Amino acid sequence: MAFTSHSKLPELNTATILLVGMQGIGKHRLAGALLELNTSYSLQVRTATHLPLPAENSESRPRIDFVVFLLDANNNMSISKTVASAKELDVSYFLGRACFVVLNATSESLHCTDMSNITGLCDAHDSPMLCGSLQDENQRKCLARKLLCQTEVSSGFKHAVSPMLIQATKHTYEFMEPL
Repeated sequence: MAFTSHSKLPELNTATILLVGMQGIGKHRLAGALLELNTSYSLQVRTATHLPLPAENSESRPRIDFVVFLLDANNNMSISKTVASAKELDVSYFLGRACFVVLNATSESLHCTDMSNITGLCDAHDSPMLCGSLQDENQRKCLARKLLCQTEVSSGFKHAVSPMLIQATKHTYEFMEPL
């Protein structure tokens, strides 16, 4: 069964982020950077190596407001696990409630695949792609702030802004005939 966004009611003044990525990729460092940020609400960060999540303890698991797929461009297994995990996520998450974070995107000579394959994955799921490094503290904090902004929208903490609004306005529209 796919992981769904509407299976639980939201908790009051709480946002929950799920970081999905291979072991050793740096999920816990990113989780720490997210939790260090000052918010007016309670922020929970959960981690998983893959989706679907195990069925046990599912009733005590909080509603997940935002899903972050972490993948290492230099690791083929990381890419394939991300592709497999993304297939297990309910399509409603790909409407502004999920994103892909590509690590080591700048070291092109070490990439296991062409970056167009990774951008194709993001395009296929109609989700944003962020590139960054979890090794450098400044980049990690910057990445955490960007993810927190997306989480605030998906959790309803940004009034008058919804994930659907962002989704609808992020594309450039092409017209068949010039105006």
